[in-house]
Amino acid sequence: LRTGGGMVVHDGDELARVLLELLDDPGKRTLTGAAAGRAVLECAKAVDRTLDLVDRWILEPHPGGPVGSGPRRYPQYTPFITRLMDPGERASAIRLLRVLLLPLSLLMGMAVRLRNGLYDTGLLSNNRLPVPVISVGALTAGGAGKTPVVRYLAGCLRNAGFRPAVLSRGYGRNSRETRVVRTDAAWQEVGDEPAFLASMLPDVPVVVGPSRTAAGRLAIDQYGANVLLLDDGFQHRRLDRTMDIVVQDATSLLSPECKTGRLLPAGPFREPFSSLRRARALVLTQTDQARSAAIDMARIKGEYPHLALIEAVYEPTGLRRLDDSLHNGLDDGTQLPPDWLAGREVLVLCGIANPASFVQTVTDAGGRVTRVLAYRDHHPFTQSDLDRALSLVEESGAECIVTTEKDAVRIPEHTIGDHLVALDITLRFISGEHTLIKLVESASV
Repeated sequence: LRTGGGMVVHDGDELARVLLELLDDPGKRTLTGAAAGRAVLECAKAVDRTLDLVDRWILEPHPGGPVGSGPRRYPQYTPFITRLMDPGERASAIRLLRVLLLPLSLLMGMAVRLRNGLYDTGLLSNNRLPVPVISVGALTAGGAGKTPVVRYLAGCLRNAGFRPAVLSRGYGRNSRETRVVRTDAAWQEVGDEPAFLASMLPDVPVVVGPSRTAAGRLAIDQYGANVLLLDDGFQHRRLDRTMDIVVQDATSLLSPECKTGRLLPAGPFREPFSSLRRARALVLTQTDQARSAAIDMARIKGEYPHLALIEAVYEPTGLRRLDDSLHNGLDDGTQLPPDWLAGREVLVLCGIANPASFVQTVTDAGGRVTRVLAYRDHHPFTQSDLDRALSLVEESGAECIVTTEKDAVRIPEHTIGDHLVALDITLRFISGEHTLIKLVESASV
């Protein structure tokens, strides 16, 4: 309210009148939306600080193990917000909190359906760019595997002779400017995922900005991009797109929370499963961990016959040993094969949305996990975080600390680098790869 981004209404009639005024007055609608956006950005850091404070009180070890880990158990340190958003978390306190949050989820559902309806009917207009836009997004919050899919598609388009560029909001960065991400950019200025993508795709421009439309224009004007990949763009309907690709973690589809379809904050969904009608392809990741036979592919295909179903798994491609010269997690460390982990006792350190999946990948590569230290997605690692990890290594007798390439971007200089290896993971398609490439190339013309 203070910023002008909110309004107080007292009954349904007043709500209808206010909505009609906003629909009739594009200028007022734009100003109100911009003010609301500023308020959200101002509050974001306060929310982050609050979550960090909560985690300091309740980040305690509890028995845990990855999916399919068998009888082996180990202490697992997982933040509250990660446990709340994990569809597989069945602790009584978490389940009770989800029930208490149901009213907020119902309000979220009403807002999402209203917004989608306004876009579907044309009452809310979207911006168009002069080149094809392919969106890669998800129905659920975090951990679906969007970034590996964007990385894969950018490489495919480049190899096919296109000039792709990646557009990102740059979540978690401390700047609001629209800019191209350099390969040596500090992640705090551009966001961890754009910094990671830029390091993996040196020949593909990665542009961040609060307005994906402005970011797209910059990519077109400065780099001659002739196809744009919109990272995490399924809910960003303001920018028109040629095709939507939805990426979904197959393991989450089997959880009770996903089966109920509850929206945030009581469930993992950003919008209802029925929104798949807007998508052209559904990429199911981690199908090897999901007991794919338990996923009713026929039902999905029956309800969404237009949808191309793609199955993929994560496959380790190598490790980078990081030493005490580590800076922002990026250096020219020694390259190691994935089977280097075989038989070694390791501590897993990560700040991603689905730590259990990464732990399973480490286990599948032969690593013997002794501890898991998991922080919430995009967590900015501090010196005290790394001190704690180092003490756990000494306590558990682990030979090394394994982290993700995306997390390595956010790890500052610390002696932990002597013990740290980053595991690079790529997508390997089980089915539908040719179909996906054909769809993307057709949409890019």
